[in-house]
Amino acid sequence: MLTKEKALQIKPLLENEEFCKELMNEATDEAQCKVFLKHGVSVDAEDLKEIANAIDSSVPEEDDELSENDLENVAGGFAGTLIVVAGIAIVVGLILLAYVLSEIKKGTSQAAIAKAVQKKMKR
Repeated sequence: MLTKEKALQIKPLLENEEFCKELMNEATDEAQCKVFLKHGVSVDAEDLKEIANAIDSSVPEEDDELSENDLENVAGGFAGTLIVVAGIAIVVGLILLAYVLSEIKKGTSQAAIAKAVQKKMKR
């Protein structure tokens, strides 16, 4: 389980473009955990799932309106926002990739994997 302290260590990493690129290059939970450890944060596969869920829940749905706080955060500039959004997209993509690879290892059919991924993307 992610502690508040660990979450505070992870947040700046996920905002770092180089870290996100490095994380994106790894396809397994074990390899992704090693990337975090290389940057001074020890995580396990369960932590990776919690990180993915936190990112997933923080990304607004297309129909959601931005709050005043969101609008103030965007006011900082397009480039900074773009980097953060790109980092989140990379992490979400990595997590989905790890999920797909784990399902392939289990022998799950392509159709079942595609259906599960679509369901996760709609959340």
